[in-house]
Amino acid sequence: MNVLEEEQLQQNAKTVGNYYLQELAILQQKYKCIGDVRGSGLFIGFELVKNRFTLEPDTELAQHLKNELREKFILVSTDGPFENVIKSKPPLCFSKDNVDEVIHSVEKVTENYLKQHRT
Repeated sequence: MNVLEEEQLQQNAKTVGNYYLQELAILQQKYKCIGDVRGSGLFIGFELVKNRFTLEPDTELAQHLKNELREKFILVSTDGPFENVIKSKPPLCFSKDNVDEVIHSVEKVTENYLKQHRT
């Protein structure tokens, strides 16, 4: 408990989590395959869909993204009834620089996938 207080990890989770959600919202505007973005603190999830209006799940993209991120040592999981929600639960010491690395990787993998599968 002392470490949490001394290193202000609770405040960090709130601040960095808000930044993470903001950055994902920017990606959501750029890519129609990102449906809902939600979370609290550093517990973040974003939905991958084939169609943002019908919210048809895109399980294949979610699995691909999860596996490609793992290759980059970024650990996320999938969740939801269709396994199309990317769930991120980083450690409390996660920083804005770490968020930037994740966002950059998500964008790069998504862009490559869309070029290969939806042209």
